[in-house]
Amino acid sequence: MNICYVMESFTLGGVEKVTYQLLSELGHRAKAAGHRYYLKVLDNSGDLKSLFDNIHNVEVSPIEGFLSFRKFCIENQIECVVFTKGGISRYACLLPLSIKTVAIQHVPINLPQVSKLKNCFRAFGAAILYRRMSSVITVSEGIRQNLIKYLRLSEDHVNTIYNAVVDSDVDTVASTPTEYKDYWVFVGRLSYQKGTDMLAKVVQLASEQIPDFKLVIVGSGPEESAFTSQLSSFGVRDRVIIHGFSDNPYQYIKHAKGLLLPSRWEGLPTVLVEAAYLGTQTVSFDCRYGPSELTSNGQNGYLIKQDDVDAFAEAIIAIEKGLQKPMPDTKNFTKSQAAKNYELFVKQLCSQK
Repeated sequence: MNICYVMESFTLGGVEKVTYQLLSELGHRAKAAGHRYYLKVLDNSGDLKSLFDNIHNVEVSPIEGFLSFRKFCIENQIECVVFTKGGISRYACLLPLSIKTVAIQHVPINLPQVSKLKNCFRAFGAAILYRRMSSVITVSEGIRQNLIKYLRLSEDHVNTIYNAVVDSDVDTVASTPTEYKDYWVFVGRLSYQKGTDMLAKVVQLASEQIPDFKLVIVGSGPEESAFTSQLSSFGVRDRVIIHGFSDNPYQYIKHAKGLLLPSRWEGLPTVLVEAAYLGTQTVSFDCRYGPSELTSNGQNGYLIKQDDVDAFAEAIIAIEKGLQKPMPDTKNFTKSQAAKNYELFVKQLCSQK
């Protein structure tokens, strides 16, 4: 069976990261599964290009246009095309009906920072595209219900498969010592979505109760300047270390007192899965979607009412006092399990007439 995955670019991001994890595992399993894998990309550039170019048993090449993509799929007898982001599923429009098409949705259709009008256009476009798909995959059950509700898709048209996030390699790289001690960690982009403005307030509140409170930021982003300015205005700029991007965030998660996720929305945040796998306590807002699903509504990890920065800081203080919560179960987020789920899903889809 010949299967083609489609990506937007090799620029480092959450979607690209989990796609790499998935394809690297699928590539290793290709012969045993009887599959041949291709990866087509719209923009043949980005930080992760060398990684994707070296995935075992996956042929990587750029898309040069709608018609060239159609020709490629026909000539290579592609049976299923998986679009790793919903928007790029527009490339399915000219494909023969005999080729099964799948779109993966990582975030809610209605985004908090987007106007009602733009959200309406997003929903309208997605409804048209996704009805043309053979099936849609969501990365969490919350996203699945979001699509069914807002796009009025049938329940059997939308399926949930958790992302490929962790494997035994994570244990190895996470064991590397860090240059920091006695710290909390935030991993991700400094952006509006990730709630870095609320994070600054949390730092202020936590620092009032914890004299030696320290936060390490692993990442960067468009809100970095505003974030540091806000920290300075609160008088806590010295409590935060902006480490920047790291190709091994696991070591910083593993050795932290806890991981903070003050996001306004997510799909199902991989950093929470990584922290749980590594045995690190988590404090997260109950944002749409994912944290409540992963933590079993706050039984396994601190889950805080959205935007309640006081309660968020109180959870940090509770962990500092030794009030830890059980870890979420991460077995469905391993690379091997995700690869098995995708293999089975595609096999069943292609068997349908």
